Amino acid sequence: MIKNPISAAITFCLIATAAMAEDQGAWATPKSIRSISVEIFDGASDGCWTNLGEVKTYTEDKLSLRGFNIVEHDEDRPQNMDEGVVRVSVHSERIRNGCYGNIVVNLISILRWKEDYFYAPLGGTARYIFAEHSNANQLVLTQAKKFAEGWPF
Repeated sequence: MIKNPISAAITFCLIATAAMAEDQGAWATPKSIRSISVEIFDGASDGCWTNLGEVKTYTEDKLSLRGFNIVEHDEDRPQNMDEGVVRVSVHSERIRNGCYGNIVVNLISILRWKEDYFYAPLGGTARYIFAEHSNANQLVLTQAKKFAEGWPF
């Protein structure tokens, strides 16, 4: 029996991360990940990202086509390590004539212990920095597509 769940979770995450770095393709597949939900984090302001719903649906559809079981994200339910969250995050602000910011799409598991949450990486990450765009809409769709089509990690 595990005496300290936090230590066990951290140890497991370190082992899982090392194993993924060695051979991600063998781990992050539809057979090894029971379900995936897509979570949107909107850190954009002044109309720099407006197609959040489209990005979520598009990402879910692309992952479903790759064979993944897509489910709705439930923040109140702790996850297992074989349940993933594809997190699409955009941080952006408008400065003078355009939007500046970054896009991150990654696969994580959100583990909960007591009142704390721990993020465990489960697969690859797509990152993109942009400047002087009217908005990030098409850029986010492109990054979501690259991420979904890049499987397995």
